[in-house]
Amino acid sequence: MLITEAGGRLRDRGELSAAIGMATHDVVAEFAAKGRRPSHEELGIASTMALRSLVVGPGALRASRLTVAALVGTYFSWFWHRTWRLEPASGGRSGGRPDLIWRLPFSRYVIDELKTSSVAHDVTQFETQLEDYLELGSARYGPMFEGVRLCPLRAPRLAAFYAADLRREGSPSA
Repeated sequence: MLITEAGGRLRDRGELSAAIGMATHDVVAEFAAKGRRPSHEELGIASTMALRSLVVGPGALRASRLTVAALVGTYFSWFWHRTWRLEPASGGRSGGRPDLIWRLPFSRYVIDELKTSSVAHDVTQFETQLEDYLELGSARYGPMFEGVRLCPLRAPRLAAFYAADLRREGSPSA
């Protein structure tokens, strides 16, 4: 839980960023499981509920809710496909769990890794995580596994697709 100092200043902006990231992941997963894009009203309600335990000043809370709503909206505008179905996600060898695993038409599979920070364009910091998810997907789905999409929600034009051999292919859509 994040607590503010006197005067409403945050003690730790990293905690707020982490809370926004977790809330964004939760809301995306909620509507991905429903198989539909949220309405504006649902997005506002879901963002508020996802941040309900956050203890910050009213201005920071409102800004946080708007940020979550914007990031979720970006995911559903840029990356979501109506014909894809969400699969249960479980951990890889390093204990990490993919954000979303999608079953595409013709029983192909793609893992989405959502990034909510403003530095998510530096792919080198995620290489171990991407390798783990590529290994996980290949082991679980074999030749039907297409790869991992890196989805930087603050800079969606920088999205990249990593095929099972860890080769970066510029397309954010599989």
